[in-house]
Amino acid sequence: PESKLIELPKSMMRAGLFRDLLTGKIRLQSVVGNDVSAAQHDVKLLTLPQLLRLRTLHLDFTPSGCGADTVTAVGGTHEAFLSTLDSLLFQQLGQKALSPPSATSDSTSKAAAKPTSDAHQCGREAILFLSAAAALPTPCWWCWWLPSGSRVFFNAGQFASATQFSETAGGVLEVTDFSKADRHDPTGRLMWMDWKAEVVTEEAKLSSEPKRALADSTSDASVGGAAAGSAAANNGPGSPERAGGGQKEAPAAASVGSATAGMVNPELLRSMRGGLRKTGTLERQQK
Repeated sequence: PESKLIELPKSMMRAGLFRDLLTGKIRLQSVVGNDVSAAQHDVKLLTLPQLLRLRTLHLDFTPSGCGADTVTAVGGTHEAFLSTLDSLLFQQLGQKALSPPSATSDSTSKAAAKPTSDAHQCGREAILFLSAAAALPTPCWWCWWLPSGSRVFFNAGQFASATQFSETAGGVLEVTDFSKADRHDPTGRLMWMDWKAEVVTEEAKLSSEPKRALADSTSDASVGGAAAGSAAANNGPGSPERAGGGQKEAPAAASVGSATAGMVNPELLRSMRGGLRKTGTLERQQK
């Protein structure tokens, strides 16, 4: 309910400010730096729905860096505020994702894992599963290897996890991760998400460890240039190698995203750009 979102603890020093932010009455970028700094401690008192609401209302706000919409140096204060907000949000999402499904939350059910320092990473990974589930809604269960090395089964619809395969229905989706870092990103933070999901209906057929692309296969494909492109053409979505998950799958998966950038020489791109000529109204008038 909307009323629950504006219920704030009495110990909160900047309750009025957070109430205005949660209702959308004001925006974070319109708050002066001193008030933002004073309110940063109160962020820890917000509930998960309140953190989600606050972050959703400011998805388009970039306090510093590319796309910044502040004109003074106070962007650093706003950035620290959002960083704290994101950290707490993903921690609570991780704890929520590891809780048992509501359908089986009886006296014998327990959380899939205890809240740990990995809760932040678990929260981010759970959001990736939730995003993938939008494209693959069934089955709703995903095989999830936690940072601790234990395996649970994540229900994207309920945003909860089970520890036993018997608690799932209709099988689970097991992911082979071909994701890789974007070689052209100067920050080193961007990743090309590349997952291959397979439906597994028997627990005995599940992998005993996380399934990832072989390091030598992906590295060879990323520097292979035209050879990788040729492998991608031969191993398309309808080819037996891709459907059967053969050894040629890794070059095909690695030939998408940033790996294709290696197929074009940067000097060639610069020369082509220099050879371009302007066209438009002026040229048509001369004709």
